[in-house]
Amino acid sequence: MSKRNVGKWVLLSICILFNAFILVESALPASLSTLQSDFFANIFGDLYTPPAKEEIRSIDFVGDVENKQIVRGTTSTFDLTYEPATASMEQVDIVGDGIGSSYNVIQDGQRLYVEAYEIGTYQLNVSLKNRPQVSTSVSFNIINRPAPTEYSLSIQNSTIKVGMSAQIDVKLSESGTLKDEISLSRQYDKKAIRYQSSDDTIATIDEYGVIHALSPGTVEIHSSPANKTLTVNVIESDSPSVMPTGLELIGPDSVHIYDADYIGDDLIEKAQLSVQFLGNTPSDAGVTYTVNDDLLARVEDDGTIYGYKKTGTVRVYAYSNMDRAIFDYIDINVENVIPTDMNIVGIEDDGSLSIGATKTIRAEFAPINTTNTAIIVTSSDDSIIKVTNNDRSAIIEGIKAGKATLTISSASNENLVKTFTINVAKLAPSEDSNYDDFISFIRKAIGHFTLFAIDGVLIFFSIYLFVKDNEKMKLWIISLISIGASVLVAACSELFQFIPKDRGPSIVDVVIDSLGALIGILIVLIIMSIIKVVKKRRTAQKKK
Repeated sequence: MSKRNVGKWVLLSICILFNAFILVESALPASLSTLQSDFFANIFGDLYTPPAKEEIRSIDFVGDVENKQIVRGTTSTFDLTYEPATASMEQVDIVGDGIGSSYNVIQDGQRLYVEAYEIGTYQLNVSLKNRPQVSTSVSFNIINRPAPTEYSLSIQNSTIKVGMSAQIDVKLSESGTLKDEISLSRQYDKKAIRYQSSDDTIATIDEYGVIHALSPGTVEIHSSPANKTLTVNVIESDSPSVMPTGLELIGPDSVHIYDADYIGDDLIEKAQLSVQFLGNTPSDAGVTYTVNDDLLARVEDDGTIYGYKKTGTVRVYAYSNMDRAIFDYIDINVENVIPTDMNIVGIEDDGSLSIGATKTIRAEFAPINTTNTAIIVTSSDDSIIKVTNNDRSAIIEGIKAGKATLTISSASNENLVKTFTINVAKLAPSEDSNYDDFISFIRKAIGHFTLFAIDGVLIFFSIYLFVKDNEKMKLWIISLISIGASVLVAACSELFQFIPKDRGPSIVDVVIDSLGALIGILIVLIIMSIIKVVKKRRTAQKKK
């Protein structure tokens, strides 16, 4: 047998084995078929690059927040939303009349904290730092703390001697449940409760809720809103009253801003006021504490004082309940708390970050009541890691493969600095949702299209080598037969997928397979035509 005949039988054998492989693979369970497909697709994994993130097209505030009401002395949140949600983060500018004086804004990612200082209507404008045309705005109102509508009244002893006083204890509640006093006192003003005595000759009550017993009898104390009633019995004193001659207010030199955020959880030591009476101790040692600016500090009936929303100097008064002309005051500084230590959360040294992935970085400061928890993050190479600073947090995003150093410092203590080396790498295919589309493309483009392009070529040449000496078998006839055979194999391949329970046929795959075979055969025909033309030219040149 000649080499020529051996070659065509070898090619036919290869063609038969190749088609047998296609049909057998079609009958395999999905787990085995997928394993082979994934192995094949992963060969091309290095060709995969995650799609670049889109720019932010628009920003807006979440929900219906227009003309939102914020109680003076409280902090309210405004959440931003970006379109598209998967866009790469960008830094924003926050502007508005009154920022820093009438209210303050603290950013934490897509959340804005608005601290309300002065009553009025304000507008907040937010825009992208590098593209100010992408912007949004919102109006809000700062209102006074209203009087509570849910509360209870009590006094330590409902019987008071003439010349003595008693402080009404107001317990705030919400939906019928007692709540943390400090928390609710931010929303409601106990001093806005109005009191009235049913008989001022027996007892009076002042604006601070202090009852002053004047003569024997029974009196009712009414409050509004909520129309609460408290019954008090006044009896004769068994000893003459001793009036105060003077008092001295004793307290700390300073408290800290935002102390109120921690006192309720006993995370910091409470600052306490006390009074020392001068001369003889009065019959009634009760006092009333007040402050001249409750945005600087708040004081409880028991003398607990804490810094509130702003730094500065607050004047604190203590009045004798027996005689309000007897009082004293001290000035207390409300100060920032500078951090002494910083721990970074959300990242590790020699950590990794994938291209297109983001991480949020925050800092934990010591002491716990550190005032300014803002951080400043910079990247040694913005082309590798992009940083978006958001006051209390920062978002880092992997841009391209490589290493970059992140420097993180405290905004209020420049001596607190941490550095981290981050390796940016391509995202593992199993972790990238876009990779599923890539795998699907590889399976269709290579596992189906290319596979059947090869099959079409094998079938074409297997037929061609056996019939090329037959003058009746033109190339176009061989091509049609080859295409028909390829379509038949493609159809059988899909029908064989009825055999495993977890697979099924697809007409789309038959079309893709057939197109692959058609393109493969067309390429062969084009090459053969080119070779034929070249041979004719060479022959013509030799004759010349």
